[in-house]
Amino acid sequence: MFEKGETFKYAIKKLGVTAGEATLEFKGEAEIYGKNALLIVFTSEGFNFYDQEEIYLDPETFYPIAVKRDLDIFGNKEQIEEKYDALTSSVTISKMVKGKLQELKIKKDLPLDNLYCFIYRLRNSARLKVGYSFDVVLPTADVKIEVKEKLEFKVMDKKFNTFFMQSVPKKYRIWFDDSEAMVPLRIDGAVGFGKTSMVLTEISHGGETK
Repeated sequence: MFEKGETFKYAIKKLGVTAGEATLEFKGEAEIYGKNALLIVFTSEGFNFYDQEEIYLDPETFYPIAVKRDLDIFGNKEQIEEKYDALTSSVTISKMVKGKLQELKIKKDLPLDNLYCFIYRLRNSARLKVGYSFDVVLPTADVKIEVKEKLEFKVMDKKFNTFFMQSVPKKYRIWFDDSEAMVPLRIDGAVGFGKTSMVLTEISHGGETK
């Protein structure tokens, strides 16, 4: 299990230029809708862009229970809530638009996932190997994420041995540190403004920087 307060800080890069920053923090045990959960908070900020996502995971499966999202793009603010139902492989997405509640229900053949849930699920239970692949059913797309190769990757002025993963279709790319911690050193395609990369700049545990 991950340490409560474990935080990854990233620089958001677009066309090689820093366009913002993001954090991914493991908050530990939580409760939502009367269910026990684990909570991850993802926050990203850039020019006229802010996104905070409270992601509640099932502590047994690491699939999403709910996502609560605060979004502000060029002053247009939205609060979005996603409620996942693993039994029916569906998600209900609710948001307020001009004072009116809008709801959209999406149903798939397999349990719906979330990219950060997938990342933490791998970190919790998987041992990667070149050639492995994982089907990830997102509300917006179905992708297969493959372990393509092992690479040396430099970040935070250090060299790491990594597993490089890429999705089909080519939307997401992830570099995992080849260690027990399986730190996500770089994540491409996860931030919602254009083609962006999140590159790790700092790791901290309960405020203590590593």
